[in-house]
Amino acid sequence: MLGTYCEFGDAAMTSKRIIILILSALALCILIVGCGGSTHTHPVQAKSSSLNIIIHWPEESRFIHTKANKVVALVVAPNGDEFHPVLGEVERPQGGGTSTLTISPPSGPVILRLKAIHLESGTPTVLSQGQKFIVLLPGVNDPLSIDLDSMTATIEVARVPQKDTYFVGDTFQLVPTAYNAEGSIVLNEGQDFNYSSEMANIASVSSAGLVTILEVGTTQLTVSEAGSGVGGKSVSISATSTEPTWQSFELHPGDSYTVSDTVGISGGRIGGSVGNESSSVVGYWTLDPVRWIELESMAKATSISSSAISGFKVIPGQMDTPAGFTFFSPGTWKSLALQNPGMNEVLGSHGLEFVGNAATGNTTLAALADANGNVTLLGSSADMWSSASGTDGVQQVGMTNYNFSGYRATVWTGSLASRVDLHPSSASGNSRAFAVQNGKQVGFAEFGGTSIHALLWSSGPNNYIDLHPTHLSVGQSSAVAMDGGWQAGWIGEFAGPRRAVIWQGTAMSCLDLHQYLDEKYSRSEATGIWVSGNATYVSGGALNAETNRWEAMAWKKQ
Repeated sequence: MLGTYCEFGDAAMTSKRIIILILSALALCILIVGCGGSTHTHPVQAKSSSLNIIIHWPEESRFIHTKANKVVALVVAPNGDEFHPVLGEVERPQGGGTSTLTISPPSGPVILRLKAIHLESGTPTVLSQGQKFIVLLPGVNDPLSIDLDSMTATIEVARVPQKDTYFVGDTFQLVPTAYNAEGSIVLNEGQDFNYSSEMANIASVSSAGLVTILEVGTTQLTVSEAGSGVGGKSVSISATSTEPTWQSFELHPGDSYTVSDTVGISGGRIGGSVGNESSSVVGYWTLDPVRWIELESMAKATSISSSAISGFKVIPGQMDTPAGFTFFSPGTWKSLALQNPGMNEVLGSHGLEFVGNAATGNTTLAALADANGNVTLLGSSADMWSSASGTDGVQQVGMTNYNFSGYRATVWTGSLASRVDLHPSSASGNSRAFAVQNGKQVGFAEFGGTSIHALLWSSGPNNYIDLHPTHLSVGQSSAVAMDGGWQAGWIGEFAGPRRAVIWQGTAMSCLDLHQYLDEKYSRSEATGIWVSGNATYVSGGALNAETNRWEAMAWKKQ
């Protein structure tokens, strides 16, 4: 009986080798390369005895890192062709640890290849692989190693937030993505990259890629793949000491209105509504100068995009009012409830794509509509109910109540079949997503009792950043809008006053915007954010404690 023991991976997480050890009473794998004419011998397909490969799954390592969820063993022909079916494969056990892959390679000289793979939706991506010519010989007891080579060919690096010029004290995140020669992602954000700064006195960069601007000047930031050193992608940044300050704008148009509020900001326009006991008007504000433009009477706004403001008509004595939208000219209101099913409510928009919910049967389901009111249902008739809150023209986000257990954050890509549940496995209560941009989503999830945390997802239930600012000693937070690497929302306490805030992708970056308001305002919330060059604009509202009036508000940093 022939047999070989192979150890794959490294518990110390520093080696990039597969160590093949020989059981003393059995047989050996010997490297054939350099031993004569055997290097090009086609593998014999007759089966030999078993070969055991022991795989250590470290918590974090480039060569069997957390993205790899399977190891595959196969035989390769001298021309590089792989023989199928594979000799064997083993999946990463839940929680890591060790697993054993037992294979029976053909007798005679063969090329044994081992591949660390990430498998998602049936599509495999090879993260690393190694191979050698071996032959089984009895009575020999020597070790053999197989190097695992990186599959990375190029690295692209994004900056969050992206700005032309940064200021002393600014922080931003480097977000690298590594691709193989075929253009498939091998590594992405947070997975084993090295970061460096040419001028560390100007900008420091942490081991996680968080950059802090320290002095005025220009430097090169370099990102490479850990382990192999492949990549060396450089990013040039400039810093200035002129730090802009935040200023707030009171948007309420006058005492003839008892309430005003914003629904978001797009392209320099802040959409919203103003009203009193007898009327409600949809319109928008400009900031330079501050000016209120009325568009549609007897209506209330719910969202704004670059093309339109959406909302619903206000009909006295009627609760179920038709959803619709207006262009940025008076008298252009158009209903979105003309089809069957029609839009019951619009909560988000991008261009002339509208999301919300539609009434069907005895419930309402998440829905997507175009400017003609043609509706695509995103919810299932098996759901209790569902609703969409935001869209970027590619993905849609919202919440789904599958049964009586509560609602769960959800992301779609234009259809019910594409629905992905974003609810974190560690969440104890409800969750909801409000906005989406470039494959990332923001919202909240409940984590025990009344603790609500703002979250920034990357299209997966457990692929998120917890934005909750524990350093500010608050119990609740929620993110409702996003743009250009920034997120906007609120922080506060259960049944207590909320305060408008913004983030730049991390909990520590949370900035309290309420501090820039007049003292007469006792609470505030942010509803939208827009980044234009070096300027950042935030829409929201605040409670005027002197008049007990909710008033539209805006903030600007430039």
